[in-house]
Amino acid sequence: MRFHVRSIPFVTIVARAGCVARLRTIMAFLVLLRIAVPGTPALGDAPPARVEAPAVPEALAARGTVYHTISGRQAQVTFTSDAPLQDIVGKTNAVVGYAVAGPKDAPAALAGARWLLPVASLATGIPLRDAHLAGEHWLDAAKHPVVEFVLERTEDIERVKTGDGFSTWSATLVGTMAMHGLRRPFRVEKAKLSFLDASERTRPIAPGDLLFLQCAYEVKLSDFGVVNGDVPGKVADTIRIAQMLRLSTAEVAPGTDPVDRAGAVDHGDAESPPK
Repeated sequence: MRFHVRSIPFVTIVARAGCVARLRTIMAFLVLLRIAVPGTPALGDAPPARVEAPAVPEALAARGTVYHTISGRQAQVTFTSDAPLQDIVGKTNAVVGYAVAGPKDAPAALAGARWLLPVASLATGIPLRDAHLAGEHWLDAAKHPVVEFVLERTEDIERVKTGDGFSTWSATLVGTMAMHGLRRPFRVEKAKLSFLDASERTRPIAPGDLLFLQCAYEVKLSDFGVVNGDVPGKVADTIRIAQMLRLSTAEVAPGTDPVDRAGAVDHGDAESPPK
C-alpha cells in the first residue's frame, strides 16, 4: 500500500496485525510517559491530587463537636479568572479538613478549623493548562503541594434562620491562608454555616449531623508571590472563589469521583435541610 503526498511516493507500509499491535503498544507507552513540558513536573515527581485529611488536635476536639469534610464528590471549590484575553474556570472536589463547632446555642462560633486543598487537584478542563497551573512558574505544586486555611476565630456571628432540626448562621471567618510558600492573614466575610441534625433526609448525603459551609471570596495571586508574564493579560491577578464544603460528624470515606467530572458548586439554598 502506498501513500502519496501531492502524488509523490512518501512511504510504504505493510499492513500486518503484528505491526498494528506494536504501534498501539508504543502509543500507549507514550501516553503513560507524558512527554515532559518545560515548567511542569515529570510523571514520577507529580504532586498528589489527593491528600490525607489533617488530624484534629485532641485539645481542640475537646472544645466542641468535630465535623469532617466530605471530599471526592461534588465540586467544593470553583475559581474564576476574568482576564482581557481569556476567562478560566476551574474546580476541585479534593478539599479535606475539619471544623470544630462552638457551643450548642452558637455553633457558628467555631472553636477551630483547618482545610487543605491539593494544588494538583485543580481542574480547568484542559490537562495541559492544569499542568502549567501546578508547574513551577505558577503555583509550584512540587514545592508547595497544598493551599491551607487555618481558622483562628469567627466574628460577626448572626443567626439567619432556625427550623426543625437545622439552623443557619452568618459569620466572618478569620485566620491565615498559606499558598505558594507564603502565609498571609485572611478573612472570609458573610460565610453561611448551616447545621443539620441527622435524619432520614440527610442520610443520603452522609451519616451523622451535617454542616454546610458556603462562602465567596477573592484571592490575589501577587499577595502570595505568584508573578507571571501572562498576568493580567491571560490570567487575572485577582481570582474569584465560590465554595461549598459539606462536613459530617461521621468520618466518611472520600468519594472516588474524578476531579474533572465533579459537579458544579451548588449555590442553592443551604438554609434548609435536603428534601
